Amino acid sequence: MGLERCWVDVPVTVVGLGTDETDVAVLTHARPVTPSYPLRTETGFSIGQSAAFVGFPFGWDAGMENLNNGFPIPFVKAAIISAWVDRPRTRLYVDAHGNPGFSGGPLVLRDQSGEFAIAGIITDSPNDPITGGQVGFVRAIRTRCVLDLINANPVGALVSV
Repeated sequence: MGLERCWVDVPVTVVGLGTDETDVAVLTHARPVTPSYPLRTETGFSIGQSAAFVGFPFGWDAGMENLNNGFPIPFVKAAIISAWVDRPRTRLYVDAHGNPGFSGGPLVLRDQSGEFAIAGIITDSPNDPITGGQVGFVRAIRTRCVLDLINANPVGALVSV
């Protein structure tokens, strides 16, 4: 059983597209389709903090559609916030092994108040330029970039900050 059995097309509106090194597209639907957690910028989390991200590596899913309104449950990966870089101002580095299929998924953590929050959006897992092997880092776009796009064109479902 593959992902095709449970995905449905929904109309979306483009909120905004990132530029330069900010490889992100923000889309909205008329109503929320997933649980909602506040978006956090660099405040509310710290280097060395535990985090997790979700996705469908290699197109796989964890099944269990009966627990999720007929939709598959993604895989979860553990991670640690390693660094954020302001070049130009967008990049988070996460100590974790990523696989194809995690890009676009949320980087989730517990903020300083103990609440779950989204710290970034997974973009890629870079390879070592010499060996071509996985380097053990995953990159993410900081939510500040996403919030900038949303604030510039506030359409669709409400987002909590």
